[in-house]
Amino acid sequence: MLKHTALLAMTGLLLTSCGGGGDAPSGAPTPTPVPTPLPTPVPTPLPEPSPLLKLGAENRFAAPAVAVYAPISALYVSGDLVKLPSKAAAPAARALLRSKQAMQKRAAASAEPAVEVEVEKCAVSGEIVIEYRGDVATVWFKACRETQAIEGGGTAQTEQTGWARYSWIDAVGYDEAYVLEEQTTFAVDAGPMFSYVEKVQTRARLFQKGERLKIEDMDFTREDRGSWAGVAYDYIEAAQRLRFEIDPLGGAILQGRVGGWGTHFTGGPMLNGMLDVATAQPLFFDADDFPVAGEMLLKGAVGTSARVALTPSGYRLRLNQEPEVSLPWE
Repeated sequence: MLKHTALLAMTGLLLTSCGGGGDAPSGAPTPTPVPTPLPTPVPTPLPEPSPLLKLGAENRFAAPAVAVYAPISALYVSGDLVKLPSKAAAPAARALLRSKQAMQKRAAASAEPAVEVEVEKCAVSGEIVIEYRGDVATVWFKACRETQAIEGGGTAQTEQTGWARYSWIDAVGYDEAYVLEEQTTFAVDAGPMFSYVEKVQTRARLFQKGERLKIEDMDFTREDRGSWAGVAYDYIEAAQRLRFEIDPLGGAILQGRVGGWGTHFTGGPMLNGMLDVATAQPLFFDADDFPVAGEMLLKGAVGTSARVALTPSGYRLRLNQEPEVSLPWE
């Protein structure tokens, strides 16, 4: 079973902060360089929805954990736009959000906006390149290396590669809407505490109205390999056709197919399959962004099912037709 404090430590404790360049020297003006268009990233197609796994005694503990954690992992890619369940913005979102409004103004000012490129140097080495083409912004991580603080003390060395692309779309009734595509690799080395390499691939449509957010058609895969407190692990989390609606006052509702494979960093086995999940009651989160209220319905193969009611100390589980039991998160 997953332990939420450890998961939040891994997914939320690192903040990306890129260094800026210095002032230009005085003297004759420097000619403005003509930007060289970057190659268009081609996302790898995500698979069609995977078959469902049968729910039973053999996965009665892994199923609730995957049903809760896989959607939360998927939400981290949306960064600061998610006010209720997410922590710090993912590096891709942070890099974009610093320049997003300037890009939108440029796109509105011209019917045929020119290609523009901005470069941000990373704190240790490497750089982040942001390319603007009208209403599309592509963020490239060029071996971006940083030294970052760890929650509770200490530092970690990080390196990010890959790209994320944001394509703004029109959506009546929303402040903004865009398609997010991402393929990134994020490596972290915190010495004996933990080290891991995380590969993320995702595609989703996001719609924002104030602090309310809707996510549609999210396909998400996260591969995580490394060691935690001396325990080696290697696992995959995935979400397919995931749909979220998030309201800071009304909670979060979701529906889609989620799964997990391999060995978790706690040493326990993952579900090794996929389930259909949906909220029966909206989810509400504590200060650590962990759900502590709400109900989720899980559906597996051949008519198997489960209901998970979340509580501040754990959850209540009813598997198939068995009596309900109360369990802690281990």
